Amino acid sequence: MRCLIVNIVFLMFLQKNLAQHLNYNPEIVLGYRSYTYQHKINYNFNDKLKLTNITYYDTEYNNDNNNIYFLRNSLSYGVHKNIGLSLGIGLKNPGSFATISGNFHYKSDSIWLLYSAGITYQNDFTLEQVAFIEYKPLINNEVYGLIKVQSNGNINFKEQERGIQQIRIGIKKKQRQYGLAANFDQFKNNKTLNNYGFFYKHEF
Repeated sequence: MRCLIVNIVFLMFLQKNLAQHLNYNPEIVLGYRSYTYQHKINYNFNDKLKLTNITYYDTEYNNDNNNIYFLRNSLSYGVHKNIGLSLGIGLKNPGSFATISGNFHYKSDSIWLLYSAGITYQNDFTLEQVAFIEYKPLINNEVYGLIKVQSNGNINFKEQERGIQQIRIGIKKKQRQYGLAANFDQFKNNKTLNNYGFFYKHEF
């Protein structure tokens, strides 16, 4: 419920200025174990300052005990063309968190690279790292191939508190992406949840 309330407040804030500087990228995954919805919303105040909402829900078809949620609202500032700083607050299994991080990113017509590292507090402090690679080779005038890999991890001095990996292989045509998907989620109690299926993503 708290996750839903935070999301509604964020979207109400953006509603006043939806006509400009807003990008919304929802994605669904239909897998053998669960259904996943995730999105990324960016609102650009200017060339350097950006507000981002990332939301991720994973609901198992036959078991409510394994529902996964992640919600983060962050404010980012670009200190250089390829370097940024970010402050964020959010909710994820098992509760609320806050984070501060720095990132390096590179983007061309076919390649997008991102590496982020920072400190997250959720019951205790952890080092959070994110690595993202997207490769889009041109197939013809309107169609691109798509290979996308993302890995997130929270570690402390004793163990990995949380891990997430996502793989997408498919096709991009105009604002649409679709193909094969794999999600891997690890938790500190040694529970691992995997999901394989098909994804569809739309860029607004």
